[in-house]
Amino acid sequence: MSELGEIARQLQASGGTFLIRARTDEEGRWIYKTMSEAVGGRRLHGNIETAATPGIVISAANGDAKPASQQKKD
Repeated sequence: MSELGEIARQLQASGGTFLIRARTDEEGRWIYKTMSEAVGGRRLHGNIETAATPGIVISAANGDAKPASQQKKD
């Protein structure tokens, strides 16, 4: 959960958007809620889609899309 919070803080600071890939809609909503709570309940800009493998893809404000696991490496 701390990693979701860190991703949310990065998104809020950069103005980026994201795509949550989750196995179910319920799981995707839980991920979004956890991220939103990490930034004080503020709204984050993104979408949810169902996928066999969960993950978060971040689109930076400049339009570059990367899986969340790669965001810290830049």
